[in-house]
Amino acid sequence: MTATQAEVDFHTGRGGLFFLLNVLNHPGLRAWRGTLHEPHAGWRELVRLALRLELAPDAPLAGFLAEACALEGEQDPVAKLAGLAKLPARADPVAVDRAVLRHVGDAALRALRAERPARVRASPSHVDVHLRLAEVDLELRRGGLDLDPGWLPWLGRVVRFHYDRSDAADRGGSSP
Repeated sequence: MTATQAEVDFHTGRGGLFFLLNVLNHPGLRAWRGTLHEPHAGWRELVRLALRLELAPDAPLAGFLAEACALEGEQDPVAKLAGLAKLPARADPVAVDRAVLRHVGDAALRALRAERPARVRASPSHVDVHLRLAEVDLELRRGGLDLDPGWLPWLGRVVRFHYDRSDAADRGGSSP
């Protein structure tokens, strides 16, 4: 059973990488998303976008993403993801890159690159990203990047962002 089939629970310093799902889900990219036919294509395009934006995942997140992308081999997960960036994309990345420039903006892009500790809990149907309420970033909020994407058919998951008080993001649940 792979990590995408089983429930996983891990900590990452790069929880903000999941905010890129809102970029990929932008209404202006509907036709582009329609080209994502291969299994795991949504995850692979998320990784490709993150790498183009120099948002390298840390080891725990790389492990999850390598499984979600169904990348095989004996390499460590970070190397597997780097290899994915070298493979030809099935979907043209130009439309995505234009959407990033047009809708994200420089300030939000800088905020995306910041370390953002999170606890990620994933099941075959959901990805729940628990972040610290104190670390909400106004630039990300203005760009709508930190809002719940909800059901993403091109990813095959419901994605939710949870903003928890104190260190609840480290525990993966709400504070009392």
